[in-house]
Amino acid sequence: MERKGFVKKYKNFEEAQADQWVFNPEKDYFEKVLFMLSMGLLKRIGSKFPRGVFKYESFEDAQEDDLQWILRD
Repeated sequence: MERKGFVKKYKNFEEAQADQWVFNPEKDYFEKVLFMLSMGLLKRIGSKFPRGVFKYESFEDAQEDDLQWILRD
């Protein structure tokens, strides 16, 4: 069962960095990545988010901030 909307916690930076990689991708993973690359979405979305780690009281607060970063420009 896939959990959506949860925060994954890591004990150290190396553990978090290793979790970025997809070693066993699902069937549609490459289609999604190629689509995003062809649209230039990864470059545009990645440049909108400020660097750093942010702490929030609730998941809704984090989503609100996330939405503001995406919509600004």
